Amino acid sequence: MTRLPPQAPDTDRRLLHRALGQARLPGLILALLPLLVQAQPNDPATGERVPGGEPQRLETVVIRADRTLEERFSSTGSRVTVNRNDIEQMGADTIADVLRQLPGVQTSGAASGSLEIRMRGMDRNATQILVDGQRVGGGRRSGQLPFDQLPADMIERIEVLRSPSAEYSGATGGTINIVMREGSVRKETNVRLTNQHVFGENGLQAFFSSTGPLNAPARPSPGARPGGAAPAGSASGSPPASAPVPAPAPSSDSAPSSEAEPKSSRPAVLPWSYFLAASANERLWGSDLDRRTEIDGPQGSQTRSEEQLRGRTREITLMPRLNGRLSARDTVILRGMLLGAESDGRFRSTYEGLSADGTPLSGDAVESSGSRRHLLQLRGDWTRRLQNSRLEVRLSGDTAREEHDRDRLSGAVDGAGRVEVNTLFGDRRRERSMQASAKLTGTEGTHVWMAGAEFEWRGLDVVTSTTAAGQPVQERSYDSSLSRRVLWAQNEWALPAKTTLTGGLRLESLARSSRYDGLSQDENRIQWQPSLHTRTPLGEGMQFRMNLARTSRIPALTDVIDRVVPSMGLNSPTRPDTIGNPQLKAESTFSLDAGFEKRLANRGQLGLNVFVRSISDLIIRRTTEVDGRWVQRPENLGRALVWGVEGDIKTDLAVIGIPGWNLGANASLLQSRLQDDKGYSGRIPGQAHYVLSINLARPMPRSTGFFSGGSISLTGASDIGSNADTRGRERSYASLDVFVGQIISGLGYWRLGVSNLTNARKNRERIDVDSAGALRTESSIERTQTRLFLSVGTRW
Repeated sequence: MTRLPPQAPDTDRRLLHRALGQARLPGLILALLPLLVQAQPNDPATGERVPGGEPQRLETVVIRADRTLEERFSSTGSRVTVNRNDIEQMGADTIADVLRQLPGVQTSGAASGSLEIRMRGMDRNATQILVDGQRVGGGRRSGQLPFDQLPADMIERIEVLRSPSAEYSGATGGTINIVMREGSVRKETNVRLTNQHVFGENGLQAFFSSTGPLNAPARPSPGARPGGAAPAGSASGSPPASAPVPAPAPSSDSAPSSEAEPKSSRPAVLPWSYFLAASANERLWGSDLDRRTEIDGPQGSQTRSEEQLRGRTREITLMPRLNGRLSARDTVILRGMLLGAESDGRFRSTYEGLSADGTPLSGDAVESSGSRRHLLQLRGDWTRRLQNSRLEVRLSGDTAREEHDRDRLSGAVDGAGRVEVNTLFGDRRRERSMQASAKLTGTEGTHVWMAGAEFEWRGLDVVTSTTAAGQPVQERSYDSSLSRRVLWAQNEWALPAKTTLTGGLRLESLARSSRYDGLSQDENRIQWQPSLHTRTPLGEGMQFRMNLARTSRIPALTDVIDRVVPSMGLNSPTRPDTIGNPQLKAESTFSLDAGFEKRLANRGQLGLNVFVRSISDLIIRRTTEVDGRWVQRPENLGRALVWGVEGDIKTDLAVIGIPGWNLGANASLLQSRLQDDKGYSGRIPGQAHYVLSINLARPMPRSTGFFSGGSISLTGASDIGSNADTRGRERSYASLDVFVGQIISGLGYWRLGVSNLTNARKNRERIDVDSAGALRTESSIERTQTRLFLSVGTRW
């Protein structure tokens, strides 16, 4: 692993400012960008401001390179990181806004307010979601942490891990690691109020965060190493667990020391620090859908329907974090997350048309829904620095509860008159998880070795109840659990041509159990997952990397529970019921990634990546008609080959004569071919042919002035068919987001944002053969409307 030599310290404030202008130290720039008032000198012992005081003379300053860029070049697998500075330049309001602009990531917002995330266009569960390096239940898909709607202010950075490794595996499409913010020794308080306007209604949002030291820094003992590492994840802390940075000095989190350095000039041991964030949000969601349906045959018909969905979610989130040192070698991070949410929705649909014999058809449905969700998550991280290595231990546990209730009244009119049906549906879900992991990182010369062990247990209990008119309550109970034990290790070696080879091996022991209706389905398996990675420098600031790996992906717990969740509105192939599949098997994937990465001027970067995935027992979601109802069910299809090209760039436009503006762009060309045991061949359903995102921004100034930006996202057409009896396509669409704001010195800032300015329409065309052999053609247009955000806030 390449280590950057420390720069010479500069104790003169004017020289420091000049050095910052040249090196553009991202950590300090990030600390200076949000300031809304003139900075006052701070007391070096307490960190508090000293009004009117004389400027303090700095003792030791180290200028370092862009951390996210260095992580990209030195990481084992292909990695792209979006940091706090990038997030602020995007003008992102939620994590979902950031995810839309990540390379190789395809996002699709559902009318219900949830977000579907695909990497390389594969199934949503083929994307592994991590929060602070640990698995989550999958956001709204399984009732766990709704990461896709958390305020972007809570995020430190987001890492896109494109290729599997011994440490991060189990993801066919890729891995997204969301790193939450930690405590900082620099005091900062942030208050923001936002109003969201959409569908003619307003939703108020409030956000508060505060960070700073809890105690004064202490001088190290005479025998202690000066400049001990800050708590991991802090503004000046050690690299995250995912970054293979060696423990011994000099490193990116410790200042250089000298035996001749006077004792008085030794930097103080950083104090305990905290980060506390709280948000209270009202989010509005919904869509408008127009659909035309034609059914051929003597019992056929032609109908046109209109659907309108509106909903409001009230959510309160509390996120406390505490970082500190137990000794010169031991650091601790304590994390918590508390979430409470309530949602109310209303759905209306009407249809009218003619049967094949000319009989008028019409009908309507009114449905109200409500849900409640509670989440408690606790976690502790301990890091011990040894002589030539670092030990990291993590313990976490969480519990989540969800309750859903729906009341549906539908009516239909045909030649026999009007018939009304009232149906109630209830769903009670509880999910718990416990995770523990240990990782040891060390160095052998200039190379890094790593080894670790993990344990994970998840349990899901579900009770559903359905009541139709004139029928008793039908209640069913399901429960499923997963136990995972992991051992992994990887090591680096030097090869000719300055190439670095990293070999890794991951051993997973899995035990899964599902129970329903007195039946039990158990599965035990052992998975060996080897990986090889190479990095070869090709000159100044450029390198070539290649990754080979074999991985296995087990199905999500919710996908193996044999329960039926009825659709909203008129049941159809585009609005099917959903059901699990206890017989679902794990996918097995062989992956190949190869690409070039290059540093550009002014902290810019450029990347080009080619990938291939050969998959066995591919899991897809098929929609078929069962007993007169259209049902979507996950199934193992067969074999599939997925391949594509991904490119990304981030640069300062001053290089082309436009100073003060930054450009970030990424594009993916995606292709696939699958083959089932019945001879069906086609693309993976829902995989876009291409994904393109361009973000242009004038960053927030340091003191006062305007900032603005915009991003456009293009999503190519995708195929819908998954068998020989189904074919169709969702057409390409574009979404444009823009924002403008101003910092007013001494007061605060305002920001006006417009999301989905183009009111992107999703056009779908689908042709199915129903159980009677009739050809059924559906065409629909869905709109989610433009959203307006007005925010005012301040930071001090």
